[in-house]
Amino acid sequence: MKKIILPALFCILVVFIVSCGQTGSGEAYTLKMKLAKGDKFSQEVDTKLDMNFDMMGQPMDMNMTMNGLLDFEVLGDSAGLKDVGMTYTQMKMGMKMKAMGVENITDSVMDKATSRIVGKRVLMQLNEKNEIVNTNGFEILANNEELDEATREQMNKMFSKEQMNSMLGMMFQMYPDKPVKVGDTWESETNTSMAGITMKVKGKYSLTSVKDGVAFISLEGKFSGKGNMEQGGVAMEMDMDGTQKGTVNIGLADGYLKDSDYKMEVKGAMIVMGQKMPLTMKGYYLMKGK
Repeated sequence: MKKIILPALFCILVVFIVSCGQTGSGEAYTLKMKLAKGDKFSQEVDTKLDMNFDMMGQPMDMNMTMNGLLDFEVLGDSAGLKDVGMTYTQMKMGMKMKAMGVENITDSVMDKATSRIVGKRVLMQLNEKNEIVNTNGFEILANNEELDEATREQMNKMFSKEQMNSMLGMMFQMYPDKPVKVGDTWESETNTSMAGITMKVKGKYSLTSVKDGVAFISLEGKFSGKGNMEQGGVAMEMDMDGTQKGTVNIGLADGYLKDSDYKMEVKGAMIVMGQKMPLTMKGYYLMKGK
């Protein structure tokens, strides 16, 4: 059973490694990513996910972590799309499980899936809404004959356009479509799909203050996901609902993210081979621009 569950939980981690209202007063600010050709910026990501679920009457705790450094470079425009290169210059993932009083450390499982991507670049194309509409560059790595089928499958999922939107959606797509004043709020709603699970994310943002060229923004979000996925020939049903809350701060001059700090809480269930497994998750996310 664990061989079936682990890849599914890996997908969940990646999915959640995730994103016009009132009238304010004072000066109106245009919050928008510059994305000019030649621009370079980096993001350090630090994530922790605590998961608890019941597997056939036995409780299981899982702790997953990810720390990485992502370098971005705006390469230009083509056919109305922005070409952006993203390189993982650092990546470390870990996972610990505790079930029936036995603790297992499975960092090697994560290391195998990430060791080959450090230093490699994935190319993304963004439309006018900063949605990632195409990705390429990891196909050769994912199809490496040295990798087993499960690892190749996970890498293909990690770098699909759906997953990249899920992972980077808040950073690229959180911007309002018009100038905003302190006190203004705006909303964003995105839909993404991975491994048969459709996720709907609704975010509500508020410009709380502006100081020293930085816009300080609060975030409250809700998301839900439901669908079917398959691992090792075994079908699974997923049903999840959750919330996220935190802050996002961006530079006024170029629109790039300075730092972000938010938390996520999820409740849901997996149904595997007729067995329903309730689960809860709490996630902690830090992002810092460099």
